Amino acid sequence: MLSAAAEPAQPPGWQPALRAILGFESFSIVDGSVPSQVGAAGTTTVRNPSYLLAKLKWPKVPDDTRFLPLISLGADTTNSFNRYRRLRLAQDPGISILTYLPNTSARRPASLSLVNLLAKAVGSAGDPYVEARAGRIWTHALQPIIDTAHPDARGQLGLEFVDIGAGTGALTAALCQRVLNLAATARISPHFRLWFVDFQPAAPAQAFRSAPLRNHVKSALFLGNDYRAWLGQPRPLPRPLGLRIGLASKVFDMSSHFSSCPFRTDVLESMIDGSFLKGGRFLPTRCLAPGGPGPETLMVSTSRIAVAEGHTWAQPSLSGYYRALQLASPGGETAGREHDGLWLPVRSFNPASLVTTDGASVLSRLLEHCHYLIVEDEDLRPKDLLEHHRTFSPENLVAEDVTSVMGLTGNYAYVLWAEDQSAPRLGGERLW
Repeated sequence: MLSAAAEPAQPPGWQPALRAILGFESFSIVDGSVPSQVGAAGTTTVRNPSYLLAKLKWPKVPDDTRFLPLISLGADTTNSFNRYRRLRLAQDPGISILTYLPNTSARRPASLSLVNLLAKAVGSAGDPYVEARAGRIWTHALQPIIDTAHPDARGQLGLEFVDIGAGTGALTAALCQRVLNLAATARISPHFRLWFVDFQPAAPAQAFRSAPLRNHVKSALFLGNDYRAWLGQPRPLPRPLGLRIGLASKVFDMSSHFSSCPFRTDVLESMIDGSFLKGGRFLPTRCLAPGGPGPETLMVSTSRIAVAEGHTWAQPSLSGYYRALQLASPGGETAGREHDGLWLPVRSFNPASLVTTDGASVLSRLLEHCHYLIVEDEDLRPKDLLEHHRTFSPENLVAEDVTSVMGLTGNYAYVLWAEDQSAPRLGGERLW
């Protein structure tokens, strides 16, 4: 089908046929009350031919949506769907469902609800990385903050958490549990006041079901709202009664966008021999041909590569797939025909995710009500944070990059606070 792209005139039905091929083994996820509207998309790890290239290359590596960050539905010509979450089938742990959200941020709140319903239906557990994430945040951010704010804590310790993009509240619960573990070895009796802000109006009772943890929660309020609209309200939070920590974990990247498979010839030159790329030896038609070098020479990886617009993935073997996505998109035929070289997807941070609905800085608003703010995000690079700072000029704020000290390679992490607060010993890099 791709070879036909170079023809002066394609046969009738060429583009719909290409879309059908791209949508092979992908399925739509819809709300039963509005079946005509596609809310999200998915595929499986055992039959999708594009994903199976990763299985051939990495047969023992756990399934991951990063091996196939973009998919298309043959019938949906207006939108692609980008990587979100892997769901394990409870009855067969060797099979995973990969779920994808619309590549349009306005459609994502409803799509998140559908994916969560699907996860519950198939018996898939929540985020398997919550404990690891909580451990890093505790060791390299929260505990240093507590040590700084309460160096000689005894007796009562009031802690308040404001978790935007809270989901199930599991991350906050894991952090509260670590505070209780600290209290068990010191003469401290902590109590918690909690606010959870998320699109989905569901109380995170499951995450706080253990009696010891539940007994230390003085109040918990779940707000089903867009954090940008919530922070635009006159008084979104009451005055703090203790040390108040803001959490923004994996929420700003929910507005990120994949560009339509741009033509890239330079992004892999620092990692791969240019002659290998020019010769096309990475293509599946050569790697998997009879007498060919075999699947070990496929270039399909979850490794991210920084580019000016954001980041991409080292997946030259899927170049034809990404080019086909461009050709099948509305208005993308011209660009797809002009360039038949290397195509890779690029994911870009959306600066609007840091702006409230009334035009203020999300970070500044949070720190008007919180003593410290901990941010973990996939796409918010230091340069994006610095650009936001230059635009809104919150001169009284301090930001420290703790990505390296946390040992992160796929995400970024920061701690922010107002200048009148004590600076915690984080060991990161001061941004401003």
